[in-house]
Amino acid sequence: MVPLRWDLNFYSLIIDWNLMLSAVLDTETTGLSDPEIVEFAMVVVNTELEVIATYSSLIKPPKPIEPGAANVHGITDAHVQNAKTWAEYADENPEMVEHLKTAVLSGHNIRSFDIKRVMSKHYPELVRSQMLDTLEVARRVMPKGAEGSPPNHKLGTLAEHLGLPAREAHRALSDVETCVDFIQWLCESRKCGVEDLVAEAQAAQDKKVGSLRSAMRPRK
Repeated sequence: MVPLRWDLNFYSLIIDWNLMLSAVLDTETTGLSDPEIVEFAMVVVNTELEVIATYSSLIKPPKPIEPGAANVHGITDAHVQNAKTWAEYADENPEMVEHLKTAVLSGHNIRSFDIKRVMSKHYPELVRSQMLDTLEVARRVMPKGAEGSPPNHKLGTLAEHLGLPAREAHRALSDVETCVDFIQWLCESRKCGVEDLVAEAQAAQDKKVGSLRSAMRPRK
């Protein structure tokens, strides 16, 4: 885990950024009902967004792919019948698993879907990882309905709205690369570093959790 401490005077996250890596990941799944991985991609980058490692593979799931999901990502049962299971793929890539467990996890909608509903089946501890969810960031910096904001915050819509390179949508590696482009755009447009985005995301999440806890406290 990245070494960190809180400076409460400035409410900012202090991290040894020389050690920080971000694992930008995406999964395509069997569907929304008890989703299992059918494609996984992850690009590990440093704070300069230089690529350290890339992982990408079809994955054989333990259940059939739902027709609705196949219509979205184009992956069918035939495509994955000879692919490795997640356990086999992970066993062959121990350094990938190490990055998953130690890097700042980044991606579009990863907090509520890719991590919470998919990857946590294999690594429950990931739900407590530090995350940079670019969907959450997009909603904060480009509120829906505000002047200059996109009509929605889907990754493809953001890419088109911002003039980012066009790629095949709903394929894991393409979505990861687009997400890296969006993080780069955020850094350039806001004149900040990846570390600032991570700190801001952590502060926003802590504030959200604090508000939820306050709302759940019994009233006297």
